[in-house]
Amino acid sequence: MPTYGKLNGANGGSGLVSFLVPILHPQGRAPDSLPITNAIRGLVGMVLLFDIYTVYQQLQIYRIRRQMAEREELFRLITENAADMIAVVDSDGRRLYNSLSYQKILGYTPEELQNTSSMDQTHPDDRSQVQEAGKEALVFVVGRRIEYRMRHKDGTWRFLESVPAPFGMRKARPKNWSS
Repeated sequence: MPTYGKLNGANGGSGLVSFLVPILHPQGRAPDSLPITNAIRGLVGMVLLFDIYTVYQQLQIYRIRRQMAEREELFRLITENAADMIAVVDSDGRRLYNSLSYQKILGYTPEELQNTSSMDQTHPDDRSQVQEAGKEALVFVVGRRIEYRMRHKDGTWRFLESVPAPFGMRKARPKNWSS
C-alpha cells in the first residue's frame, strides 16, 4: 500500500515530507505510487506545452493578419492608381466600393457614390441593358462587354464600356459583381 505522508525526518532524516500519489496501472493491476514531485513536473510540462502551443497560434494569427494587411494595401494601391473605373456592387445594385478613378472620369468622390444604386448615374435608356448584363454575369459567371452612358457630376453624359465580372463565389453562386 502506498504511503501518503511519510515524514522522512523521523529517523534522523532531513525533516522533509515526501508525498506519494496513487495511480492505477493501465492493465488494472494494484495501484503504483508516483512521487508528487514527478506528478507536478508532468503537470508543469503540460502547462508549458499548452503555453508554447498558444504562443505558436498567436504568432500564426499575427502572420495571417499581417499578410491580409499587406494584400489590402496592395489592392488599395492598384485600385487607386488604375486608370479604369472599378466598382463593386452587390446583387441588388448597391455600390460597395468605387475606385478613385470615378472622381477623375465622372467627378464623383467615392464617398458621394457610397451606398447609392449603380443605376443612379446610368442613363435611363441604358439601365435595362446594364442590369441584364449584371444578372447574366451572376448566372453564367462570365460578363459580356457593354457600352452605356453615365452622368458626370456636371450633368453631361459620358460613354463608357464595361464588363461585369462576378466574385465572392460561395457554393457556385457569386455574391457581388464588379465592372
